[in-house]
Amino acid sequence: MNLEERTRNRYLCDIFILKDKGTPIVSKYFDRCTVVYVLSLINFIPNFIYVLGYLDYVILRGTENLNLWRGIVMTTIYFVRHAEPNYNNHDDMLRELSSKGLKDRKLVTDFLTDKQIDVVLSSPYKRAVETVRDFAEKTGKDILVVEDFKERRVDSEWIEDFESFCKKQWEDFDYKLSDGECLKEVQSRNILALDKVLTSYKGKNIVVGSHGTALSTIINYYDKSFGYFEFDKIRFLMPWIVEFTFKDKECVNIQKYNLFEH
Repeated sequence: MNLEERTRNRYLCDIFILKDKGTPIVSKYFDRCTVVYVLSLINFIPNFIYVLGYLDYVILRGTENLNLWRGIVMTTIYFVRHAEPNYNNHDDMLRELSSKGLKDRKLVTDFLTDKQIDVVLSSPYKRAVETVRDFAEKTGKDILVVEDFKERRVDSEWIEDFESFCKKQWEDFDYKLSDGECLKEVQSRNILALDKVLTSYKGKNIVVGSHGTALSTIINYYDKSFGYFEFDKIRFLMPWIVEFTFKDKECVNIQKYNLFEH
């Protein structure tokens, strides 16, 4: 994790602490100093200037240790929407990446390389696993499959007018076809899986191989302004990464990354 990202995470944590009525006055004073620091220009002077770089390290690490002492734990989860799949394969479970998808997954690897990832999880669907596999193999990590992170089940048959179907589902979270799932069910399933991950990997940096609709329902759970219009804008954006920052199990920040512009 680079300096700017580390600073942003500490800033979010300290803002939360300042608002907490249970935080001691002395601790709040320290946090105010840290917030002033992370907003000042000195924070962005490169670490190759030894003295200032060391000061940056001491202040940020001191804040991190103080947060741990208070029992405040920040967990970061990078949900990775899979790269482009082979649409000629209509088997949802076994649909692999296209040649473009196999190439584009390297964007995911490049993005995650400096994020100090502890755990790699994934939906059981092949396209999701293949998208994070390149990163997992290069960092020597196993991919742990989480069944409930799988994509929404549309129906037992392939749907041609997918756009109309999506609009109906986002307008009515209970709408579904005879052999499919509604968005409410998809959201509940994914949030339950996420809750278990936050319990099992508290304080870790985590990657989750995911899907467009499943991931969008997770965003919607924490941010109700994310609806069909926002989903439609990313419908063909593959791969796509969304970073969630949690204070314990409370989502305190959501950051979206277009890897083709990053």
